[in-house]
Amino acid sequence: MNKINRQLILQQRPSGRPTADIFSFRETPLEDPKDGEFLLKIHYISMDPALVSRLRPEQNYAAGIQPGDLMHAFCVAEVIESGCAQASTGQFRIGLFGMQEYVIADLASGGAVITIDGVSPSWYLGVLGNSGGTAYFALKEICQPRAGETLVISSAASSVGSIASQLAAATDCRIVGIVSTDDKARATLDRFPYDAVISYRNKSVQELAEELAAVCPEGVDCYFDNTSGDISEALLDLYNIGARIAVVGRMGLSHLQDTRQDIGRRDNNIILSRRIKKQGFLYGDYLHRLEEFQRALSAMLHSGELKADEDIIEGFNHLPEAFMRMVNGESRGKQLVKLS
Repeated sequence: MNKINRQLILQQRPSGRPTADIFSFRETPLEDPKDGEFLLKIHYISMDPALVSRLRPEQNYAAGIQPGDLMHAFCVAEVIESGCAQASTGQFRIGLFGMQEYVIADLASGGAVITIDGVSPSWYLGVLGNSGGTAYFALKEICQPRAGETLVISSAASSVGSIASQLAAATDCRIVGIVSTDDKARATLDRFPYDAVISYRNKSVQELAEELAAVCPEGVDCYFDNTSGDISEALLDLYNIGARIAVVGRMGLSHLQDTRQDIGRRDNNIILSRRIKKQGFLYGDYLHRLEEFQRALSAMLHSGELKADEDIIEGFNHLPEAFMRMVNGESRGKQLVKLS
């Protein structure tokens, strides 16, 4: 076949916040699939905040990336050649295929089949994938907002945060968002059902705490924590008795080489005195309920009740740029790279 496969490689670990120069491109020869294998052409590559954690040499819930390794990523790909009866040409699959143009797989490594039924295949990396599933289950199983309560969502304009806000709107709670800049705050307030949106950039923990107190006059009952770090610390004195916290992400720690360098107020006194439930969330723990949330969100998408914003950059060479847009909070919705 004489195909060349382009890949994005982790060249070196970041010394602090990731930068584009930690990556490099590599070309490798691509062989024909053997019996039982199939060749996948990748169409969309997902940029997820969890990838930052995989760059660190520390304990994590997912496998780390070593210098010289192919960058991890969830992708949607199409079977273009097959030596496997269960993987027919034209079939679409989603899996952890990495940042590359092609992958040879078998049924064990070839991800899951997805049905493209009047929707873009990219949705299975966002609203019908880990973004939608995270918003749905973290909200439903941990935060559990009720009418009259106040829910705060950090990374409020992200693919996860924006979906969470729309799902929470049905509960008739007050919804407050936190984003990076004032411009993004205004756009987010116009686009999604937030009652208030504030920005955190260039503000101290105390300044952010004061702004949060002003927009949460009745305190905070639920926190959908997409960031950790200083943003989460700013909420500590606002929690009501019986508040619920879903710890979903750590992008507020992305500037640290090791998360053990994270410093701030310890929260045990607040958790104890106000009887707070604080729980970590992983989308992978809910894969057995995939059909449940996909059915619910598909119905909302088709009825127009749910907006699913995508920020798509085209071209393999733009992978580092897309990664940095995600890290810097510049993307509007799900950050994806579309390969031609």
